[in-house]
Amino acid sequence: ARVIPNPHGTAPGLIIDDERTTVYVLPGVPVEMKALLDDAVLPEILATTDQREPVIQSRVVRTVGIGESALAEQLADLVSEAAPLEVAFLPHLGRVDVRVTAAGLPTTEAETRLVELTSAIADRAGRWYYGEDEITLPVAILEQLRGRGWTVAVAESCTGGGLGASRPQLLVFRPYCWRSTARSARRCVDRWPLRSERVLEPRSGVRSPA
Repeated sequence: ARVIPNPHGTAPGLIIDDERTTVYVLPGVPVEMKALLDDAVLPEILATTDQREPVIQSRVVRTVGIGESALAEQLADLVSEAAPLEVAFLPHLGRVDVRVTAAGLPTTEAETRLVELTSAIADRAGRWYYGEDEITLPVAILEQLRGRGWTVAVAESCTGGGLGASRPQLLVFRPYCWRSTARSARRCVDRWPLRSERVLEPRSGVRSPA
């Protein structure tokens, strides 16, 4: 056996080698055990397997307009062949995120596998895909507006102000958002005449009493 010096206490650790395996014996005091694990055991294991330090990395593919079950069906073969990566579906209101995680792999291998799988998922998601990682749906939409030189005016009705709640994320794109309001369609027609009545009335959730 080989001795693992323990500068954190009195009981040393041991390394026992045989033809089939290696056994590491560490002190039972948690602080000492963790210190020897970090200082001696893990570096030796990584050195003998010729790997860099394992890491945990994740990337998120973002989709909108498709339900979790339908998206899972679209990606079934990619998910079944994803190992050693793990895939999780994270549903939100109107959106589904797909989180891909690499755990216990060398950094370079983890990054390569994540890029390959997230790219395949994005391609398969097609028109439902709008971005990855930190990209939000409002920002993705407004980036498209900026690229096309368009502006947008939004009349929000019967939504509980959901779009208006996203406005803090939109401030950087303020030049592309002409005007927005959260009120009944009738009041939008009164304030913004233009072509509002013809456009909004058939779509309004607000009706006159019977």
